[in-house]
Amino acid sequence: MKNLRLGATLLATLGIATSVFVGCGSSVGVPGGDDAAPDTGVSDASVPDVSAPDASVPDTSSPDARPDASVDASVDASPDATVVDATADAPVDASPDAADAADAAPTPCGVSGGRLCALGEACVLDGDCASPNVCEAKVCAAEPAVRTMADIVDLRTFDFEGTTLVYTVGNPSVYSCTLPGCDDAAAIPNITQSTMTGRPFPISVAGGFVQYPAAGVAGSVFTVAASRSVDGAVAGPSATFSCVDRLNRATEPLVRSSHSGADGWSGLYKCITDERGVGGFRYGFASIAGATRLDRVGRGSPSKHSNGDATVRLVPGTQTVTPTGSMTTRTDLVSTVLGTIFWGNSENPAPPTELVTSPKSFGGVDLVYPAVGVRQGANFGVIRSSAPGRIFNLGTGATTISIDERYLYVGKATGLGRCELSEIGTLNTCTLAPMSADSVEAPLYVSATHAWYKSGTRVLRVAK
Repeated sequence: MKNLRLGATLLATLGIATSVFVGCGSSVGVPGGDDAAPDTGVSDASVPDVSAPDASVPDTSSPDARPDASVDASVDASPDATVVDATADAPVDASPDAADAADAAPTPCGVSGGRLCALGEACVLDGDCASPNVCEAKVCAAEPAVRTMADIVDLRTFDFEGTTLVYTVGNPSVYSCTLPGCDDAAAIPNITQSTMTGRPFPISVAGGFVQYPAAGVAGSVFTVAASRSVDGAVAGPSATFSCVDRLNRATEPLVRSSHSGADGWSGLYKCITDERGVGGFRYGFASIAGATRLDRVGRGSPSKHSNGDATVRLVPGTQTVTPTGSMTTRTDLVSTVLGTIFWGNSENPAPPTELVTSPKSFGGVDLVYPAVGVRQGANFGVIRSSAPGRIFNLGTGATTISIDERYLYVGKATGLGRCELSEIGTLNTCTLAPMSADSVEAPLYVSATHAWYKSGTRVLRVAK
């Protein structure tokens, strides 16, 4: 009983469950072998029991030895190991480790993060990466010499503004996507290009609005071009052109070229005024207000080009039918750089395939060798300010040309090259330094840092 009371007292004090206490009591209550008679090897039936009840060897063991040992073992193993060490210590140790892991996490990078992304870090746009790196295949990397900005099946023409590319394929829709990669390409809602005869022209983008060929008429006034926001939600300004024949009948005008540049968007239109004999006609421009681009040199066109503070335009003169044939008026090339130059009479000679102009000044300083570039089919050359009445032929094989304050850029089927205006101005030669080996097609744009051009289905960009 003493043993049982001691076990109960200790177990209750330590908060051990009743089932544990019962186990301990059972262990304490099992008698030891000290009270049993010694085994003599003779059966009880043969030898009568003559021992006295109290003659057995007295139990000299301490009555508290085994109970104490049992209780102590239970106390040490259960509370110390399970309750204190395993349960309490583990959560306390885990919390600082988690905090350390959070502290070690890198700061998010990118335009919306706390820093620009370094080489090898994930990115979405070029602006996420620290300069001069770019976002190539969603990872910041050094910019390749020639970079594919987009690859589009059946690509026809394109323009870009910031990270937005607008383009056309073989249908009346106009599409937009985000550069680089063009992974989110979609048709712009509420835009359908006019497919009327003679009406198509390369689309362009300026100030977040796309300029595209349109069709509409009110009396003799034709809507020939329209504009709409890149998301398709907002209609912008449009361009109109009036055209009537000799009998004052409304006649649909024909577009001959268009340009989007430093002085905005404009298209050159031809109005047929007389169908008798050799025919009568007149030309004129139609413009969209506010479509100005100063961040890149626009593509060339047969009738107009603008670049910085300079513009060049060529508008064929009129032709009227007379009893003896026809009468024409003169055609002039009007240039900020060159002044007014006599080109011919009416449509003779034909306008060039492409005209481009350098700026007159750059950074507040007049250019020493400003020029107007001219492409006539595959032949390319310039009209220099020092000899404005003559086209200096510089080579052949050109598919498109462009110009900035320092270079004439020439695209060919074998690649893109450039030569310095100073060489042209002093030697009348153009030694093309290669920039790329990919075939080049119009349009060709030149920004402050890159040249952009079409090559098959790809929009390519090469650093200047």
